[in-house]
Amino acid sequence: MKRWLVIVGCVVLASCAQPPQRETVTICDGGGCREQGRDVVTQETRTFNEADDGRAAALEAIAEQDPRAAYDLGLRYFRGDGVRQDSYKALTWMRSAAERGHLEAQKALGTAVEPEPVNPKARRPKVIATCTWWASKDGKPISASANFRFARTEAAAQRAFGEEKLKFQTKPMLIGGATAFWSAKQGALQLLKGRTWVVIAVGGAKPAERDADAARKVAELLEKKL
Repeated sequence: MKRWLVIVGCVVLASCAQPPQRETVTICDGGGCREQGRDVVTQETRTFNEADDGRAAALEAIAEQDPRAAYDLGLRYFRGDGVRQDSYKALTWMRSAAERGHLEAQKALGTAVEPEPVNPKARRPKVIATCTWWASKDGKPISASANFRFARTEAAAQRAFGEEKLKFQTKPMLIGGATAFWSAKQGALQLLKGRTWVVIAVGGAKPAERDADAARKVAELLEKKL
C-alpha cells in the first residue's frame, strides 16, 4: 500500500514541473493584448541583436503595468519569441503576473505564490512554487511535497546549495545528472540541477517520520523533467 501511495505521489509531483497547456496564448505588445493560437509562430522569432534589447525593455515597461502583459512576456522569454530566450526572466515575469492575480500564471507555476520578502540584499534563489500531495496511512496524515527554487546563474545556485549543505549533517547522493543530499534533521532531500533547486519531503509531519528512499524515488522522477 505504501509503495502504491508513493508512486501516485510521484506522478502528481511530476505534473507540477510542467505548466498546463491551452489552445491559445495571450500576446501583448504596444497595441494591447490578444489571444493567438499556440501553434502560430510570430515573425519576431529570429536572430537578435542589440536593437532588439530596446524592444524587450519596452515590453517590460508594459508588463510592469499589466499582469496579462507580464504573463505574455514570461512566455516570450521562455520560447525566445520576439526577445532573447532567458528562462530566469521567463520565471520572473510569470511570477510577477501570478502575484498580481493572473490565474493562468498561477496555474503555470502550480500554486498561488507568496510575495517575495522585502530584502534588497537577499541573493538567495527565489522560491517559485510548492507542489504537495496529501494522503493518509493507518489513520495518520502523510504527504509528498516538492519545493522549487531558481537562481539567476548556475554559480549562484551552487554557492547557495553548498551553504545549505554545510548547515546540516548530510548524506550526499548522485541522482542522474544532478547533485543531491539527504538531511535527516530536516527530513528532506535537496537536489540541484543547473539553476534549479528542489527540496523534496515524503512522509509524516515530523522530520523523523520522513522516508529517504521514497524521497529519492520522487527526486529521480523529477530530475528527468528538469
